[in-house]
Amino acid sequence: MCLRNSVFGLWVLLLCLSCGGSTKLESAEVPLVEVEQLFDSSSDKYVIIDFRKAEAYAKGHIPGAVNLWRNNIEDTNSRFKGMLAEKRDMEALLSQLGISNEDVLVVYDEDGLPEAARLWWALKHYGFPDVRLLNGGLTAWKAAGRSLDTESPKRKATAYSFPETGEKSRIISKEDLEALIASQDEAYILVDARTKEEYMGSKVKPGAGKGGHIPTAIQIDWAEAIHYEGNKKFKSPAELERIYAKLDAAKADKIIVYCHSGVRSSHTYFVLTELLGYENVWNYDGSWTEWSNASLPIINHVNLLVKN
Repeated sequence: MCLRNSVFGLWVLLLCLSCGGSTKLESAEVPLVEVEQLFDSSSDKYVIIDFRKAEAYAKGHIPGAVNLWRNNIEDTNSRFKGMLAEKRDMEALLSQLGISNEDVLVVYDEDGLPEAARLWWALKHYGFPDVRLLNGGLTAWKAAGRSLDTESPKRKATAYSFPETGEKSRIISKEDLEALIASQDEAYILVDARTKEEYMGSKVKPGAGKGGHIPTAIQIDWAEAIHYEGNKKFKSPAELERIYAKLDAAKADKIIVYCHSGVRSSHTYFVLTELLGYENVWNYDGSWTEWSNASLPIINHVNLLVKN
């Protein structure tokens, strides 16, 4: 608790000291990197990962960045698209990229970091020592007037293994969430990070079995945490506290986040754990895609029914 609070306090202080509302984060304990930091530090310090589709990467990316996409970190044996790949498969992927545990990984996308946060969460789950997000992603990079590159860097392969002592993220299964909801014995807060339309059931994305949301869930769109129509950077600590005050949660309360396939919920997981200091946050990897395809209770506000 003390570490989380000190990290959050440092973030607030740095924000207050920065000009024009720009967040300058210098602490290694806060896994955010500003565009300026990529230039001020030697390129040897960071391995930059462009987490977008290959065709977008080919059209232009941050110089020196390597490319990954969702399919690279998915469990190909799962019937549900988007489930997290096995540890051995993640290790093989990082080996191909020439990654070591001494590297500092900086991940970005161009959509406000939900995709990048998914890779951040996956790496954190398996205990990678130091992985961060580029605040504002490629949008911030372009806004700073920085150039793009079309060359793909060549890195020497490694024999990568996750450290056994690494910090692991919390992940909850469908079965455990179902039991938790049914038992009513343990206090928890369930957060739906999707849009209001998805939550209500009026919009059903591909892969979902039906529309609606998991019973007891509180809806807070992941995009509320960033300046979505602007520079796509995270909002200030005070703004984030106001947004998530809707949860009425203490920092130690058990919070479970989900979305459609665990991508946007990874972004909310990042905000809650790293920027707001919540200590007991869990990500439901299967999310709505898995839950809605099972014979489980849902709430659909369009039909005003609780369905099984």
